[in-house]
Amino acid sequence: MTITDALNIVGSTQPDAATQFLKATTTEQLVSAFKPSVSNALNTVNATKYWSEVMGEYNKIPLLGQVNTDLPDYVTRQAISGLFVMIAKEEANIRKNPLGQTSPIIKKVFGSVKPR
Repeated sequence: MTITDALNIVGSTQPDAATQFLKATTTEQLVSAFKPSVSNALNTVNATKYWSEVMGEYNKIPLLGQVNTDLPDYVTRQAISGLFVMIAKEEANIRKNPLGQTSPIIKKVFGSVKPR
């Protein structure tokens, strides 16, 4: 993260600017870190085999959106996406509600910067 990135995030009127930055810059590393564990858990119940077969057939149906046939990848990405939704909600609360600024550093960062 550059100083410009940090200033843009802190000064942003977007309620989830920091979350969006983190999402854009860390998603692939998070997928790489979590996917092996997710894959192991899904393989113990043969879920990956059945998912691939069913979604492979589903993807052949015209006019329907394509579904990721790689179940560990799909589950990992959905979980990470959900994590970022929750982080975005908390970030919005911190930016909006001074009572949400529970730590001194958060108060210092968000309490002293006026949105652009």
